[in-house]
This record gives sequence, C-alpha cells and structure tokens, in this order.
Amino acid sequence: ADVADVGNGEPLFKEFEFEDWALLQLRYELFLLQAAFKKDVNDPDRPGIHESHFVFYYNKYFRKYPNPKVYGVEGHMELIKLAKDTVAFEEEILAPKATCEPDDFAMFVKLAEENRRERQRR
Repeated sequence: ADVADVGNGEPLFKEFEFEDWALLQLRYELFLLQAAFKKDVNDPDRPGIHESHFVFYYNKYFRKYPNPKVYGVEGHMELIKLAKDTVAFEEEILAPKATCEPDDFAMFVKLAEENRRERQRR
C-alpha cells in the first residue's frame, strides 16, 4: 500500500501532529542504528549494541546525543520503550522488533499511525 495515497489522494499521515513525526523519526533512527551497527561490525560475536554503549553509538552514527527529556522520559531505556514496536533491548543488546528492511520507510509510517491511533483511544 502507498502511504502517500491510501485513497482519494490522502496520505496515511494526514492526521500526524508534531509528536507523531518526532516518534516516527525516533523509530527510524533506532532501527537504522541497530541495522547499521550489525552491518558495519559484521561479527557474530557482536550481535548488536550493548545497552551500556547505546549513547556512544547513537552519537557516533547520528552526530547527536539522544535526548530522552524531549520525549518526556528520563533515560535512554524509557526512550527505547517509546519505540518498542521497532527495537528493544534483549539481554542488554539493542535488537530489531520490526520485521522489515531499513529502506522500507512505509513500514515505519504505518507503525507511527498505529501508535497515533492507540494514543487517540487512550
């Protein structure tokens, strides 16, 4: 399905507000981070980013530090939980939850829309 036209020329993201775009960006960055690390390292003994190195690698890849307070949470663990449908720490390693390729941006838009609808219901 085309997220830019889900019928009548309307995009799936037509109802997105600032926080939806921010969470979409967070999801995509976190997914790209774990995927890029895995590809760059290419070592079965290092399956992903360890929890204690998360901030270092986030800065290394994106040239900025994660700022949990922008999202209304205290630390990077809570930040990751905001994108629990995309990535999560499993045995202290950042692991993918979304089952897609990094270039499947439409999947991240769909996850953001699901999350937006869930927040609307609450």
